[in-house]
Amino acid sequence: MTVQDIRPNPQDTSTFYLARIHQQLSKQLNEPQDPIPTSLSNNPARSFSAPTWAVWVNGLWFLSLVIGLTCALMATLLQQWASRYLEVAYPLYSPPKRARIRAFYSEGVEDLHVPWTVEALPTLLHLSLFLFFAGLAVFLSNVHHTIFGVVTTWIGICVILYACLTFLPIICKNSPYYGPLSTFFSFCVTCTRHFFFKLLEKFRRKRGSAIRPVHLFSRSMRMRKTAEVYARKLHHDIDYRALLWTFKSLDEDGELQEFFEGLIGLCSSRAVPNALRDFISPNARILANELAELMNRTLSSNLVSESVKQNRITICTKVIRTTHLFGDWRFLRRVLLEDWHRFLRCVEFGIFAQKLKNNRDRVVAFYAQCSVSAVISNVQERDDNWYELVSGQLDIPRVLLCHYLSHGDSILLANLMFIVRRIVQAYSGSSEHQQNDLRRTTMKTLKFVCKFDINRTVPELQHDFCDLWNLLADRAENDDRPHVKYITEAVLEHTRKLYDALHKGTSKCFSNGILYHS
Repeated sequence: MTVQDIRPNPQDTSTFYLARIHQQLSKQLNEPQDPIPTSLSNNPARSFSAPTWAVWVNGLWFLSLVIGLTCALMATLLQQWASRYLEVAYPLYSPPKRARIRAFYSEGVEDLHVPWTVEALPTLLHLSLFLFFAGLAVFLSNVHHTIFGVVTTWIGICVILYACLTFLPIICKNSPYYGPLSTFFSFCVTCTRHFFFKLLEKFRRKRGSAIRPVHLFSRSMRMRKTAEVYARKLHHDIDYRALLWTFKSLDEDGELQEFFEGLIGLCSSRAVPNALRDFISPNARILANELAELMNRTLSSNLVSESVKQNRITICTKVIRTTHLFGDWRFLRRVLLEDWHRFLRCVEFGIFAQKLKNNRDRVVAFYAQCSVSAVISNVQERDDNWYELVSGQLDIPRVLLCHYLSHGDSILLANLMFIVRRIVQAYSGSSEHQQNDLRRTTMKTLKFVCKFDINRTVPELQHDFCDLWNLLADRAENDDRPHVKYITEAVLEHTRKLYDALHKGTSKCFSNGILYHS
C-alpha cells in the first residue's frame, strides 16, 4: 500500500522545523543566513494535499483488500451453513419425518435466497481482483512508463478474455465457459430482444401484417433454461455422437453387455427415430467387432458363470436379429462350424434361426434348419418358446405334437428324422463347392440330435425311423452319385447306435415286408 502518499511526510515536517531553528541561531550569532528553500517556507503538515493518483491507488487497493477479506468471511460462513443444513435437514428419523424436515429447511433455503449468496461470492472475488489490477495500473503510471505499458497490456488482455468468457455462453449455447455476470448479461440480452420484437409486432400490426406471436420472454430468462430449450431442438445426430462416445469409452464386459442390451430398445424407440439407419449402419463394423469380441471372451472363459453366458447369448441373438450386424450366413456358420456352438443351447437363437428357414439362399435355409434341430435337442428347459420352436420346425398337428411330448423322447426322434430327410435333400441338390460346408454342418448337427433314448419313444415313430434307416441303407448301397452315397453313409454311421438300441437282441428288422439285416 502507498499510505505515505496520502498523508504528510514526517521527515518533511522535521526538516521544516530544523530549518527554522538554524535560521534563529544564525540571527543570534550574527552569522550569515542561508536562504531557506521555497519548499520549506510553509509548514508541510498544514499545506499538504494528497495527489489525485495516490488517492485513487489507495482507494482501489483498500477496497480490493476489504472485498477479498469479505469473500473469505463469506466462504467460511457458507461452509458452516452447508454443514448445518446437512445436519438439520437429514436427521436420523423415519423417512416420512426426514422428508418433512428436509422440505421445511429446503423452502427456507429458497425463500432466503441462499443460492444468490453463493453466486455473489465468486462475483465479489473477481471484482476484488480487477480493483487491484486497476489500482496497480494507476500506481505504475506514476512510477515507470515502460513497466506501466507492459503490465497494462497484460491486464488489458486479461480483461478482454474475461469479457469473452462472460459473453461466450450467450452466443454459444453449449459453451462450458462462464462468468459470474454471464447470467445478468443474458437476462439483459433476452429482455432487449423481447422488447424489440414487441415493438416490431406493434409496428406490423399497424401496417396490417400477419406475424407469428412472440413467446421469447415467456419461456425463460435464465441462461440455463435457454440452453436446454436450444438443445432439445437439435438434430438427433448429437444423440448418436454421444452414444458412440459412450460406446468407445466402455472397457468392461458387464458395461458392454448393458450397452448392447439397450441397443435393442434403441431400434424401436420413438424418442430417437431412425437409429438403425443413422447410428447402427454407419458404425456397424466397430459394433460387430466389439460384439464378437465380447462373445469370444465370454464363451472361452471358465470364470464366467453359465447363467451369464446364456444371458449374453440371448442378448447377442436379439441384437443380431434386430440390427443385422452380422450376415445371416456368417452368423449361422460361426455357430455351427466354429466356436459359438453354445448358442445351440439357447431357445432365442433357435427362434432367430427358424425365421430363416425359408431364406432364398438354400445354404442359409439349411443352416437355419440344422440350428433349430440342434437347439431342440440341446435345450433342457422346455418352456413355451421351446414348444413354439418345435411346432414351427416339425410342422405337425397340435394333437400329434402333444401326443409326442407326453411320451418320453418321441419329439426328439421326430426331430432327428426331420433333419435327416432335410440333410439328404439339401446335399443331393448341392453344388460341389458347397458340399464341404454341408458335410461339416451335417456331422455337427447329427452329433447333437442323436442324444436321446430311442426306447422311450412311441412305436409308430420307431417304425418310421426303421423305414427311413433302411431307405438310407438302400440308397447308400445302390445310388450311383458319390456325394449322395457319402452323405447317406455318414448319416447311417451317426444313427447306428440308435438303430442298434432299438433292435437290441435281434439280428434283423422287418419293414414293409422287406428283411434288412442289422
